[in-house]
Amino acid sequence: MMHIPIFRLAEELGLDRSSLLKFIKKSGFQIITLPRTLGSRGQAVSALTNEDAALVRKLRGCGVEHQKEMAPSDLQGYFYAIQIIPEFVSIRVRLGFTSDVSAQLVAVRVSAPTAMLLKLWRCRPAWQAAVIDSITRSGSKMILGEIYEFDSVEEMLLRADAFFTLMPVDPTP
Repeated sequence: MMHIPIFRLAEELGLDRSSLLKFIKKSGFQIITLPRTLGSRGQAVSALTNEDAALVRKLRGCGVEHQKEMAPSDLQGYFYAIQIIPEFVSIRVRLGFTSDVSAQLVAVRVSAPTAMLLKLWRCRPAWQAAVIDSITRSGSKMILGEIYEFDSVEEMLLRADAFFTLMPVDPTP
């Protein structure tokens, strides 16, 4: 498994390393300490898995260059799929819309500390009901509110991907 050093991710996103590290901790990502090497001048290096680094890019960066190009009113939000308790019931997923993914993940982790963000999609608030109806139309059971159990989480993610490929790339009001 490959790891991305946090200092490299910070450079890529154009952020200060310590600010990014605070964001990563606040969002509940697992930080990996790489062994000391001559290349790191004997210092331990904090890193993330490739998968977590990709999620941080989506959450924090979301294309830093796109944020500069788009007006604030164009930045609507995200539809998320969060596995609530992956170690016990991996088929249980929370679906919903948020404008602040890291805050949403922190809120979910208050009651489910091991919750894991599966995927994000750019989304308008008005699309939430249609997205949920589309991806829960088969092979799912509503548990409570936004929480569902799926026969196959992979199939649910494929249905969500299919839904969002039909929608405008950058949702605007």
